[in-house]
Amino acid sequence: MVGARPDAVGLAVDVSKYALRRAARAHPRIGAVSFDVAAPWPVADHAVAVLLDVFAPRNLAQMHRVLRPDGLLIVVTPGPGHLAELHGPLGLVGIQTGKSDRLDERTTGRFEPIIVEHVDVPLTLNTEQIVDLALMGPTGHHRAPDQLRRRAETAFPGSATVTARFQIRGYRPLPVPPVAGGR
Repeated sequence: MVGARPDAVGLAVDVSKYALRRAARAHPRIGAVSFDVAAPWPVADHAVAVLLDVFAPRNLAQMHRVLRPDGLLIVVTPGPGHLAELHGPLGLVGIQTGKSDRLDERTTGRFEPIIVEHVDVPLTLNTEQIVDLALMGPTGHHRAPDQLRRRAETAFPGSATVTARFQIRGYRPLPVPPVAGGR
């Protein structure tokens, strides 16, 4: 997106220093910062044209505040069956049932849903890639890398083909009615 618009700039936010380094090198007009997304964001009101949230916590109040009235919020979440081939053999933490429905409920009043896309991506991964992928998600907080590596080597000697399943939702910001009684 940044490359297609000569006046556009991008800002990547992540907790991972590795992800931030990679994002900062992705394009000369993309900056990368780390901050607590649960706190107020260091971004001006209505300054953002497109906000992309990929598998990350969402502060919908701040997202709404920083998006322009004609802006677009894109949220990417794991879809049903995401990495299902790895769940049993590696003991991955599962996706909560109804997570996407709760996202739509939480956006009510701030955002209007405009599109939902489902994308499946087959991946052929070696053992190290399988372990890295497992550690990127919630399983990384519950399993040791060595434990995952042993399980991956046993279940998938050499490599495995798995399917990454995503749901991509697009939202437009809604005008927020003024608070009764003043400010």
